[in-house]
Amino acid sequence: MVFDLIKLEIVMTLLILTGVRMRRTGRITDAGRETLTNVVCDVILPCNIIMSFTGQNGLDALLDSLPIVGLSVLVMIISVLLGKLAFRRFGPEVRVLALYGMINSNSMFIGLPVVESLFGGYGVMLQSLYMIFVRIIIWSYGMSLFTGGVNFRDTLFRTLTHPCVIAVEIGILIMVFDLQIPDILYQSMHYFHVCLMAMSMLLIGSVLSSIDLRRLFRPDVLWFSFIRLVAAPLLILLICLFLKTDYYLTGVTLILCAMPCASLTAVLAARYGADLQYGSLIVAVSTIIGTFTIPLWFLAVTRIFGM
Repeated sequence: MVFDLIKLEIVMTLLILTGVRMRRTGRITDAGRETLTNVVCDVILPCNIIMSFTGQNGLDALLDSLPIVGLSVLVMIISVLLGKLAFRRFGPEVRVLALYGMINSNSMFIGLPVVESLFGGYGVMLQSLYMIFVRIIIWSYGMSLFTGGVNFRDTLFRTLTHPCVIAVEIGILIMVFDLQIPDILYQSMHYFHVCLMAMSMLLIGSVLSSIDLRRLFRPDVLWFSFIRLVAAPLLILLICLFLKTDYYLTGVTLILCAMPCASLTAVLAARYGADLQYGSLIVAVSTIIGTFTIPLWFLAVTRIFGM
């Protein structure tokens, strides 16, 4: 298991460095990066989610998986409260990004390939259910940090029409009613499915390509990374142990909680006039540090559960 994790980290690093190189040489442009994002979000991830529900054992498996939704609620509550406490002395243009970065981690582009590699299809199904409530918080409380208000109708619409949420709904129907996907459609989705790791890591590399190495050690950036990657996951692990959740529920929840800041944080910084440099740095630095902390959290879970 440890060897597999090390191999996964090396593969991810090589793919990310490829994305960095392609962005710096102009082979991935700004327009190309936006297109790549759309392909991953709207096609590859939904295919991956639908396939994760196939082969599961019907309604019983779904009911056994529902506690992950409750854990996602706990993660969001802790992320909000911990952010308010840890970043209370930050200036407003930085604080809003730190608070948003606490609730919106890179659970899809990095998280989903990692979860699939470590926990298989069942882990991807758990993650898909986990992300439903997280998206509600991102589009309600998260956007209110920038706009000052919450549009519940817009939040509901965004949640129900998101391609990944639609994929979850389709996957649940497939699992509960034991539906068979036509072979041609299944094979088509499979080809998109196997692209997930490569496409996601290329995208992350293209984001990291613009980082200024001289600014990596800003204290407020490092403090955010510590809270995001160490403090929050530690609290979640302790809660999971207290609740006596099983290996898969604990592992998937912990890994998703330990993910770095989502790249959307920098995009929103530019759009709403927050500190764009800080937004870009917390995305880049937390991603770099996360390549070291995520394996450590996984090793902690495997040791605790004797896997």
